[in-house]
Amino acid sequence: SEEAKNAFMEGQYASDVGRLYEARDLFKRAIELDPEFTHAYVNAANNATSLDEFNEYTNLAAEHSETATEAEGILIDINKAFLASDIEGALELSRRLVELVPESPRALLALAGVQATLNRNDEARATMTAAITASDTDIHRRVCPRASSRVVTAASAVSGATTRRSPDAPTTPTKSPCASVTARSTPGSHHQSNSRTRTAR
Repeated sequence: SEEAKNAFMEGQYASDVGRLYEARDLFKRAIELDPEFTHAYVNAANNATSLDEFNEYTNLAAEHSETATEAEGILIDINKAFLASDIEGALELSRRLVELVPESPRALLALAGVQATLNRNDEARATMTAAITASDTDIHRRVCPRASSRVVTAASAVSGATTRRSPDAPTTPTKSPCASVTARSTPGSHHQSNSRTRTAR
């Protein structure tokens, strides 16, 4: 429905500008309006306030992925990789996402978030710079062809934040960084540190 699409797009914008609690509630509203809205589940997971909630909505996304695009399926798999503490696996999946939709700033920022998690800070900054350049194009249509969303080009503001990662990759489950153009340096849930579009029918 158009109402579900609007809730999703408002949630995407709220996530982009760092209003993550508001974003989470808007994605949940989109799900209420369209229970088969795969990408809304993904984004609800990526704006979760706890690891349990992240796990819950990642699993729900997988359960409602029958009509998901290939890119949406990769986003779900990235989240699963983080839940399994398989950060190298998440890196490979993020690279596949960029290969699939190289013009998408959100795909590039997903990759940058994983690179930052692995303390590959120079690579993360370069990827963020590519995302800034790509933000002048249609942001996410091929990832989520049933919607397009507004862009907040904030990647440059967080490129320096990648240096705040510890030298070691995380050994506990962490949240995927795919949620937001304002991707945080650590893809953990809100209780760790603050750290993605498809339309409804």
